[in-house]
Amino acid sequence: TLAKVAAEPTHNHPEGIKGAQAVAAAIYLGRIRKSKKEIRDYIESRYYKLDFTLDELASARLADMGLTGLVAPEAFGGAGREAADLALASECLGAAALPVPFLGHSLAIHALVLAGSDAQRERWLPRLASGEAVATVAFAEAGDAWDPSAWRLSATAGRLSGQKRFVPHAHVADLLVVGTSGGGLALVGREARGAEG
Repeated sequence: TLAKVAAEPTHNHPEGIKGAQAVAAAIYLGRIRKSKKEIRDYIESRYYKLDFTLDELASARLADMGLTGLVAPEAFGGAGREAADLALASECLGAAALPVPFLGHSLAIHALVLAGSDAQRERWLPRLASGEAVATVAFAEAGDAWDPSAWRLSATAGRLSGQKRFVPHAHVADLLVVGTSGGGLALVGREARGAEG
């Protein structure tokens, strides 16, 4: 087909060509006024099952590239890389404007490595490094307070009280590393009661 011929010089991989063909088919079917259901049924019958979200796909691709565990220690299944590697990967992903949970995830891993307990590291780092779980950081507060000395969210007897703003990829995060008053850190799992998106 034309889509295959056009995609071969740049994609040069069966899955890339298949993707180009699926996109071309979806565009064509849309132009001849097929319904969304008809387009979906056609794509699923010939190319791909569409039973995933963009966030799930993005997280899976990050894991496939080894980026979910870039800064996690090798002992926990990560690559054990340095901050400079994190900066370089962030620059590349940013240049492509990819809306993926990479930087917040990596910063959460770094915080867990530096300040987490042994039990927390054992529980979370292997899952985060493999991409099985997604983490992010919740640092910003009202007034754009990113500085730890300005954080006001309180942590008392295992309970957090307050609000955080601009939490990257909170909607897909299994774990949040939350900045607390006095520059402390707390871990909040998705299952926590009272946490709101």
